[in-house]
Amino acid sequence: MWEINKYSNNTLSLNQIITKSEESINKLSTNKEKTSVIQKVSKEIKVYDESDFLSYIGKELEQPYIKLRDKLLEWDNISLKFKNNYIGVWKNKSVVVYINKGKKYLSIELVRSVSWKGLFPEVKEFILDDPKKLFKLFEDKYRRLYYYHLKDTKDIDYITMMIKQKYEEMK
Repeated sequence: MWEINKYSNNTLSLNQIITKSEESINKLSTNKEKTSVIQKVSKEIKVYDESDFLSYIGKELEQPYIKLRDKLLEWDNISLKFKNNYIGVWKNKSVVVYINKGKKYLSIELVRSVSWKGLFPEVKEFILDDPKKLFKLFEDKYRRLYYYHLKDTKDIDYITMMIKQKYEEMK
């Protein structure tokens, strides 16, 4: 959920409202007309969770995911946000790493830089120190990111150490 404010000089501010509530919207109204609208809307909105992610990736990727997740959750101010195709691992209000789901591997993605083409101030570029050269660099018109295809638990400690670099650089 987002709070949007418009100021007299036509400036907009967006503030994300983060909650851990699992309260259902269906309990908010007793009016039958409003209730039917709320029910229609709630049927169209899917809230993803870890079980959705695990049911897609299959048994062979479950253990590497759980080991990585558990290591990341040991750090301060970390939260997981589940989306349709990925998990965002957040430190406070910034993404540390994306974990994209796949049938044969999990794509671990660390954003190196994003180009807003002058629309917003540029963010400091993140440079990964990867002595084993396991991460590859992907670039397109707007972003540059490091990625690694996680298939097993063999390099999980090393992958965690790479993610920790990004984590420690963030506020």
